[in-house]
Amino acid sequence: MAAFVLWPSSSAVAHAEKVGSSPRDGATVNSPLREVSVDLNEDVREPAYVVVTDSSGKRVNSETASVSGKRVTSRIEAGMEPGEYTMSYRIVSVDAHPVSGSLRFTVSSSGATEAPAAPQPSNTQTSPSAGLPSSQVPIPDSNRFDGAYVVVIFFFVAMLVLVGILRAGLKSREGE
Repeated sequence: MAAFVLWPSSSAVAHAEKVGSSPRDGATVNSPLREVSVDLNEDVREPAYVVVTDSSGKRVNSETASVSGKRVTSRIEAGMEPGEYTMSYRIVSVDAHPVSGSLRFTVSSSGATEAPAAPQPSNTQTSPSAGLPSSQVPIPDSNRFDGAYVVVIFFFVAMLVLVGILRAGLKSREGE
């Protein structure tokens, strides 16, 4: 009986987490980098924010990020000189759990690239993170109600009621 009650609560409180990225934290990139990505263990919802900066704080990636299933991708738009880079991200999974963090990677001298051609105009919206330092990636306001907690509370209350009924039944048997 206890296993039945605990089963939904363990899955209901599971949180989204980063399971991979390209490049990985601490990696040295030896070939031209065209995009960066972050992978979660759950599907992602828009908007998602990724900011890649060089050691001087200059942003080198697109102001928008693409979301596809569990992956968030952002194009590199400025040339990447050899040096250290920081990628910061703020992503919210479809069940409203935020995941944020940052990682560092290095572009070696053999991995330097020229700036790609100017991007063509598109119908995509600019994210509010445009031009922000990586430490200030915005946190989306999520007023979405997470129903998983209702399930946990329901089962907790149901267990209390069941225990109360069983105790009342045992007391009535003792009084016979």
